[in-house]
Amino acid sequence: MRKSSELALLVVSALLLFPAGTFSQDKDTDHGSVDFGVRFATGDVYGRPDLPFQPSLKTSQFNEYQDVRDGFYVRRLDVKFDNVLHTKDYFALQSQSTLYRDQSYLATFGEYGKFKVQFRYDEIPHIYSNTTRTLFTQTTPGVWNFPALVRQQLQAPVPVGTSLQAIINTQVVPQSGFITPQIYRKGGTASVGYHLTPALECERLVLPGKRERHAADRVDHELQPERQRHFRFRRRTSGTDQLL
Repeated sequence: MRKSSELALLVVSALLLFPAGTFSQDKDTDHGSVDFGVRFATGDVYGRPDLPFQPSLKTSQFNEYQDVRDGFYVRRLDVKFDNVLHTKDYFALQSQSTLYRDQSYLATFGEYGKFKVQFRYDEIPHIYSNTTRTLFTQTTPGVWNFPALVRQQLQAPVPVGTSLQAIINTQVVPQSGFITPQIYRKGGTASVGYHLTPALECERLVLPGKRERHAADRVDHELQPERQRHFRFRRRTSGTDQLL
């Protein structure tokens, strides 16, 4: 995640600082917009008065499928350059929630009326809960062990005058720690389109596979190990596109 954020920051900085004349011969054809600023989010999380702590807003359901942080952020990026390197090619880059865990990018390179190459990359976080308790302890990333002391307490004979439930409430539950189970889904797609005729376009879509990262154990899981490739033809009639 850190490497992808650093790469995205480098790309954004290069697009903002690089002279437009390097990409294009006609400055009038270059255009774009960057929506950035500073934001802060605050609030209280209700519903669990039995907890010994106040749950964090940033890991609550408020941030279940997004990544709202305090400080500088780039909300949206949309830039386009025509006549790249004094050719008839163009390059466009669109982005949302740049540098954060819910970031999305769409890069396009091509020539009008001839070909188009697109690459899309998305990340989606999912926070399940910030009030989860577990008796397991993580010794190394991806390895969780059950404490031997707790196992002995549960397997020992129940003393006279007490119950197993009382032992669990007074000795076992206080030893359970709070964790925040969450995952990050990452996926990318690439497509290549070529105009066979002014009214017929051939497009190839490649799905390189999706990865899922569990924040608790720091282990990557392959959700779609095999690459999928699709061919499709698009015919233009009366200003509309039809898939064949």
